[in-house]
Amino acid sequence: MSGSLPPTTLIVFAKAPQPGRCKTRLARRMGHPLATRCYQAMTEQVVAQATRLAPGSVVLAVAPNTCHPFFKHLARAYGCRLRRQARGDLGRRMHHALRQAQRADGAALVVGTDQPDLHGGRMADLLEQAAEGAACVVAPTDDGGYWTIGGRDTPAGMFRGVAWSTPRVARQTRQAMRRLGLARIEGPRMRDIDDYRDWCGQPRHQRARLLRAAIMPGRRHRLVGR
Repeated sequence: MSGSLPPTTLIVFAKAPQPGRCKTRLARRMGHPLATRCYQAMTEQVVAQATRLAPGSVVLAVAPNTCHPFFKHLARAYGCRLRRQARGDLGRRMHHALRQAQRADGAALVVGTDQPDLHGGRMADLLEQAAEGAACVVAPTDDGGYWTIGGRDTPAGMFRGVAWSTPRVARQTRQAMRRLGLARIEGPRMRDIDDYRDWCGQPRHQRARLLRAAIMPGRRHRLVGR
């Protein structure tokens, strides 16, 4: 990336790791305690990779608030900025976080924590393309959603009329981009971890790393993945 270009802000969206409120589909096979610990391991791995890819430019946007000790641990351990997500549906919350970062830094991407391998998604390339002026960046998931979105120009209309948590999310977002005349760059398709089948579809080394971190949370594990 050219030294004259400001870095792209990478915003990690996360929710408090509370049993019964996160990874509920995964919990149907794992049980809520283990599913929640796996969610924490996935979240920490995403934050670890994000801060390696975009050092000094990572925002951890959390819900319902910033008070959970896990969030404070991540902010301290990885040096990311901690912010509370705005109110409203997912589209409104992402738009608010992106515009806030874009006003300050010029380009921003949002990632969730369901896709714990940012390296496999060529995130470094997408960060560079956003910094170089890409209006919109979107990278789809196998279930019809997307694992990252953002760029330099993400108007509110891009997130309107989207049926969140359905297989139509990516398609409807692309349609909104076309209506608004926004040029987009597509990242590679990836597989989120939403349920047990998705979990089993991850590479064995990935599952082993996350399980070690989930079962032995007090020990240090190599979460960056590369």
